[in-house]
Amino acid sequence: MFVEKMGYIVSRQTRDVDGYIEMSLFIKTPEGTVKVLPDRQLSVFFTNAPLASLPQDVVGVQCTESHYRSFDNVPVVLVQSHSLTLHQQMLNFVKQNGYAVFEEDIKAHNRYLMERNIRGAVRFIGIPDASEQVFRQARVIPSDWQPEWKVWSLDIETSVSSNTLLSIGITAMDQRVAFVVTEQSSSSSLIQRFSDEKSLLLAFIRFVKKHSPDIFIGWNLIGFDLQFIDQRCQALGIRPAFGVNGESWSIRSSDNQGKYFASIPGRVALDGITLLKVGGYHFESYSLNHVSQEILDDGKLLHGSERWQEIERLHKEDLDAFVAYNLQDCDLVMRIFEKLKLIELQQTRVDLTGIPLEQTGGSVAAFENLYLPRLHSAGWVAPAWSNDDFVASPGGFVMSSIPGLYKNVLVFDFKSLYPSIMQTFYIDPLGLIEGLKNPNHSVQGFNKALFSRDKHHLPLLIKSLASQRQLAKDNQDQMLSQAIKIIMNSLYGVLGSKGCRFYDPRLSSSITLRGHEIMLQTKKWIEELGYSVIYGDTDSTFIKLDNDLTPDECNEIGAFLAKKITTDWVNEIKQTHNLTSHLEIEFENQL
Repeated sequence: MFVEKMGYIVSRQTRDVDGYIEMSLFIKTPEGTVKVLPDRQLSVFFTNAPLASLPQDVVGVQCTESHYRSFDNVPVVLVQSHSLTLHQQMLNFVKQNGYAVFEEDIKAHNRYLMERNIRGAVRFIGIPDASEQVFRQARVIPSDWQPEWKVWSLDIETSVSSNTLLSIGITAMDQRVAFVVTEQSSSSSLIQRFSDEKSLLLAFIRFVKKHSPDIFIGWNLIGFDLQFIDQRCQALGIRPAFGVNGESWSIRSSDNQGKYFASIPGRVALDGITLLKVGGYHFESYSLNHVSQEILDDGKLLHGSERWQEIERLHKEDLDAFVAYNLQDCDLVMRIFEKLKLIELQQTRVDLTGIPLEQTGGSVAAFENLYLPRLHSAGWVAPAWSNDDFVASPGGFVMSSIPGLYKNVLVFDFKSLYPSIMQTFYIDPLGLIEGLKNPNHSVQGFNKALFSRDKHHLPLLIKSLASQRQLAKDNQDQMLSQAIKIIMNSLYGVLGSKGCRFYDPRLSSSITLRGHEIMLQTKKWIEELGYSVIYGDTDSTFIKLDNDLTPDECNEIGAFLAKKITTDWVNEIKQTHNLTSHLEIEFENQL
């Protein structure tokens, strides 16, 4: 009997079970987090290999002609496999025979969600097991259901001298507890005491399963706290059964980037440092003490280079003070997350782009989630990963400054300059391919780039995002506005990154060099009006006015210049390129 529920995707994974792909979506519902298994899925990639060159008799593999084309304008074959093992075997076969593969790295669960425009909130219907913890043969569609997250702030204390776990602290709306390895006695209800690490870890695993948090938060949470717990579990022969149904978690690091990742079935680990950087916050130091002092005007109970010795002393001699230190760190993290609404920011990014909730970075993934469905609808597959050497695009414009001590300086900024350039000049991966095919109906970029005037997706995507952001501003929804700003500002960086399959130096240079052109022409126009430009960089221009002008007169000139320069760009771009300008310069402030 089928049952229908609303929920929000917490985590996702795909694995082989009995020779078939099992795609698992862990979805938080009003009754708790459940495991949802959509109907049998296939792992997919495309290739330019002729259909006749591919094996046709492999059980569990289907190779068929498709209506898609590669960026080389060559028809591609669709290869579908019933298991990840077969998927990899077919990939190896195609590559060994010298053919290209496309979109081979897109995980089955990500493709399933992306193609159905599913982001975070869902409605699903499936057949539940007896416990109603697993739903099979499920159909999943988007919804607008909003969860109330159960968030735990986690912090551990360790012994530097013995490299062992001393305690795990947890604070939440309904929890405040420290699991401590100690022989000291205590009457505190906050403390659960254990004689050794193994007993502590086993008790903590049971505690997590019983109370079932959705999100763990912390400071350097994955790279230190969770990784250390994982290492101690391995050393002590304990399975790290922290998943919602007792599944093991996976803590891993990137090979060369020093980044750490946590996959916890049905739960998410979010690191405060990473989310601050994603949110555009900048600090001289990202240590918990420094950030909490700036944000909360509060800090750690112990800090400095000698605190490790004091921590171990308190652990041996003053258990209550030791636990107070441990839980204070948990409290600081929770308060920072709440004040800056970091979880709300991350969920909003998920709602906009469909990246996994656990993916705190993911600019490339966000771009692909938004762009690939549009590309497929136009009959194209994404390009293969390039083996060409990386060519850095020119950086942002930097004008030589005129040194001095000034009064009455006006500051102007182009509003979202790079996204505006991309929208105005039709800068787009598909637009580049189509523009080169049809030069007579294109917009000239830089480094021999040509962009189609009518076959593109990114300009329309930017237009949609800009409209959503303006609506968010009008509704005073700062969180949504900030999330959209992060996405829009990342688009240029993605196209200029070797980590993106759409990387092409002609794309990124057509953005930055156009920015140089715009900034230089803006300077020229301002100086022709009799004003002195003393500095400029990327999207900002600084103008010096006469010292004897009043603040009101300065503001009046600022408003006049912003309106005139914006209008001048409308006229210039229409006359020179026969395009509609989306450039807008704003009078920011007076110094």
